[in-house]
Amino acid sequence: MILIIDNEDPAINVLANALRISGETVRVVDNTAITLEEVRDLRPNGLVFSEGTGAPEDAGITVPAIETFAPLVPILGVGLGHRAVGVAFGGSVSESARDDATGAVTHDHRALFEGLDDPFEVTSDSAPVLLDDEFPVALQVSARAENGTVMAVRHRGFKTSGIQFRLENMNPAQAERLVSNWIDTLYDIRDGAFDQLQLPSSTAPSSPDSSSNSGSAEETAVYESDGKSMFDRVKEQEEQRSAQEQNAK
Repeated sequence: MILIIDNEDPAINVLANALRISGETVRVVDNTAITLEEVRDLRPNGLVFSEGTGAPEDAGITVPAIETFAPLVPILGVGLGHRAVGVAFGGSVSESARDDATGAVTHDHRALFEGLDDPFEVTSDSAPVLLDDEFPVALQVSARAENGTVMAVRHRGFKTSGIQFRLENMNPAQAERLVSNWIDTLYDIRDGAFDQLQLPSSTAPSSPDSSSNSGSAEETAVYESDGKSMFDRVKEQEEQRSAQEQNAK
């Protein structure tokens, strides 16, 4: 099971469906609606931290969860989740140096980026970025924009990565390959690892009325090969959902 920590991302269903289409079971939970103990008890095979607004330090359980579970399970941070990966390992975020351009991203051809075009094009929303001059020694830059902005990071020892851009802002085929590369890192968890995990002495309590958001149903979806890209199918799903909502009004 992949657990997505939702940092109030308005496009969380796109991210969740992109992972579901790979055939994985996915659960989405708000960043203030779960504790570290509850994450441990769920025993996810991977953790994803979504895009969102605000600072990583204010994103509920996000930074503590990255610090706690990075040695244990594969982690992918997207947007705010990417910046949270940087902060969790000692980096700093700049509000003034913002990524707000559309352009080419070059990468190191490893891990997430194996088999992707180099460079590939992304459309970037205006967002804070990780600072180069305060970059954590535990991380390495795996992709940059043409202007030098850090667009992706990877931990030197853990299966933890972050990407500054949304998946839907990439070419669909490139996004599908990136997701597939991350999925390939799952299911490599040492037996008994969760039982031996030492948690911090206190974590934020969960809210009994907000254990998940509207997209939090646990699902497994397997799709037949029909010639469509993953994000073509996600777009179709979102259009169908929107039409259903309009008809219900």
